[in-house]
Amino acid sequence: MTESFKQQLRELIDQAAERSVDRNMLELRDADARVRQFKQGCEFLMPVLMKAITQRNGQIYAKAGEHIPISVKLDKDLLNILKEKI
Repeated sequence: MTESFKQQLRELIDQAAERSVDRNMLELRDADARVRQFKQGCEFLMPVLMKAITQRNGQIYAKAGEHIPISVKLDKDLLNILKEKI
């Protein structure tokens, strides 16, 4: 898993957090608190996601018998799926 992937995932979380709050309907303090809570929830899930990606990559490499760059494509595919969901 590349640093680029991690950075893109963090940017996606930031975008999703902002979209999850209707700032027109809330006071600024309440909106900011909800955005922080959303991000905290995502940060709680990040280690689980990273572990799953690491295990996926390990299985791919074990089956191929060598290091292959397929994980980069799969990481992009995963980001695209997540972007579609927000």
